[in-house]
Amino acid sequence: MPEAVIALSAIGGGIALLLGTYKDGVLIEAGGRGQFPLEWLQQTPFSNYTIPALILAIAGLATSLWMAGHRRHHLQIKHT
Repeated sequence: MPEAVIALSAIGGGIALLLGTYKDGVLIEAGGRGQFPLEWLQQTPFSNYTIPALILAIAGLATSLWMAGHRRHHLQIKHT
């Protein structure tokens, strides 16, 4: 089910950002691999990555649930 993979990726990415630490104006995600400078947010309404991380996790989950429901509905129509 690709929807599950997308949902887990979005939730995992959001959590990694939420659990990250800030050092010298850069967010270092929880795994230590991704680095996101705060200057990338200068032209946005965000002062840090908390809200974008929540949007990533929630929107990714919601979209995946919608896709799974749409696919299930589509498959039911074909079988009737």
